[in-house]
Amino acid sequence: MQGIDITGAIKYNSIRAGKLWKQEELPWPLSMEIKIPIASYRNFAFAADSQTFVFLVATFQKLNGLLPDGKLGPATLAAMKTMSIPLLAENLAAHDFETEEGDDRALPDEMAISTEPHRRGISNCLIINGKSVMLPDSMLKLGITASNYIDDGEKHFDQHRKRSGVTHFVIHESVTMSAAQTNRVLDKKRDRSAKKGQNGAKGWDYGIHLNLAPDGHISCHADLIKHRLVHANQLNDEAIGLEVVNPYHPAFGGAPFTNIIKGPWWCWKPKGRERLYTTPTPQQMRAIYPLCVFLAEAIPGLPLEFPTRDLSSRQTRIKGWKDGAQPDPGIVAHRDFASHADGRYLLEHCIEQDNKPLHER
Repeated sequence: MQGIDITGAIKYNSIRAGKLWKQEELPWPLSMEIKIPIASYRNFAFAADSQTFVFLVATFQKLNGLLPDGKLGPATLAAMKTMSIPLLAENLAAHDFETEEGDDRALPDEMAISTEPHRRGISNCLIINGKSVMLPDSMLKLGITASNYIDDGEKHFDQHRKRSGVTHFVIHESVTMSAAQTNRVLDKKRDRSAKKGQNGAKGWDYGIHLNLAPDGHISCHADLIKHRLVHANQLNDEAIGLEVVNPYHPAFGGAPFTNIIKGPWWCWKPKGRERLYTTPTPQQMRAIYPLCVFLAEAIPGLPLEFPTRDLSSRQTRIKGWKDGAQPDPGIVAHRDFASHADGRYLLEHCIEQDNKPLHER
């Protein structure tokens, strides 16, 4: 939202926290507490002296006809006590999607209520080389479901450039709270690039082939083989992109993302905050490795290999990544070859699963 005096609102809310209102008595998610193994970190996902808190309050005010200044004063508090409206952030730190075609770092200027879209159908099929391909029984038995843009009315990310084959599968994390939010962010990036006259005024083909929602549902938004989308820097021509919906840091999300760990070597640290990481949901973790196995079996040229498995705090990215070097074919995290920090937690989970005997996976 534009025109908010964020500094003034933070000061206002900080003074009134514990006096005019107690945060634990506010509507969710303002009142949501998180339990993490670091004593110095606040107990609330959105602290009263944070910018996120200001935006959530301003969103509530805007929806209820109040001045959206982000200050939780008597009038706003009275309105909150009379109704229960979920307040979820519209991607405060949107996934960067830096690419060789362009690097649009502008963030959404507004917050919005977040809900997953109504699913018209669940065919349990992905679109591969123009055909609807059913998920294997092994995935369906785990409760993993799928829908696509042809059979089920999912959103379709179209493209202007085609490609000849697929050799990589790139795991991303969205820094959003839903698949719908992720898609809106990508649409905004497309619109901005078109307004700037990029790619012949058509805009860059920002998009993602697959979305993995918090409940473990997979949405297919483009043909995994035929459609080239902008999501993975130097691998756009060769890669399928999976966006795992995840706020990434506790400052940017809430339930159902409530498992917080101390940030590992690959983890991004927001300015002025601790290095923490919000893990994906159990449903997402259950789905990720079986999806890798399925894609490697279904797509010629994509091996079930993890070419960046040996990256660590000693060498955090592939050599030459700044000059456009590519990892060997297989399954990789976005952060392995680009100036990002997403996907590594899920990739290491897949590597761990792949190292287990078949009967233990």
